Amino acid sequence: MLVDTYTKVGHSGFNKDYVLAEEHPSRVIICDGCSSVLKTDVGARILAHMASNHIRYAKNYVVYPDRIINKAIVVSDSLGIQKEALSSTLAIIQPDRKIFTLYGDGVFFYKKKDGTIVIRVYDYCNGYPYYLVYKTFPIGMDEVFSTDSKSLNIKEITISDNNTFVEEATRSGGEIRETFNPKELDFVGFASDGISTFFREGNTERIDLVEFVVKMLDFKNTNGEFLKRRLGRMMRDYSKENVYNFDDFTVAVVNFKDEPENTR
Repeated sequence: MLVDTYTKVGHSGFNKDYVLAEEHPSRVIICDGCSSVLKTDVGARILAHMASNHIRYAKNYVVYPDRIINKAIVVSDSLGIQKEALSSTLAIIQPDRKIFTLYGDGVFFYKKKDGTIVIRVYDYCNGYPYYLVYKTFPIGMDEVFSTDSKSLNIKEITISDNNTFVEEATRSGGEIRETFNPKELDFVGFASDGISTFFREGNTERIDLVEFVVKMLDFKNTNGEFLKRRLGRMMRDYSKENVYNFDDFTVAVVNFKDEPENTR
């Protein structure tokens, strides 16, 4: 698995994002801790490692969310940390299984071999993303998300041959699961919602998400730390233009372009 990750802390200077990329089986995990809850920087790390450990030993590497959150609560309890600290987005890319799974919000994207880029933005309309820890709350938060047919907004943006197409839909909250075919793709990845919080200092001009993703995936080469190199350059250019991210921003990209065909 060829993968690279990048994190940039937001205005608070206190990073609540966390990312893991591990093999055997291949898995990339991003957690984005809720900024309004205490100790979610620790909670995000616990959740990521428990998810990774669970997948490693699960039959056929299937994701069972109840087992992940229950293990994470055991660990947080042992550290004297309330389970609310596990209020975090959990995104999992499994290249071997060709599956992307999400509990929470953020941006899933991929670039096809013909150059087409598809971006899917998952955003909860009420401002409260679906976190796995809600499954353990007595107030029935899990049921609230699953019964509200319009709690989750999904915006799909397709960029092909210099044309942009946008589709939007709403659905009930909960687990999001997408499949992808590595044979058709050069790259697949996920970014925390901080990717949508780049502003020009001194005004409210937000950097366009499509512009950002297109630039990010325009790799000059994909050797070594290809994503860190590309985003490092973008951040230096943004700094000259007084553009900064308000929220923590973490992204992971899996590179299929340079992977031997017989390993897919």
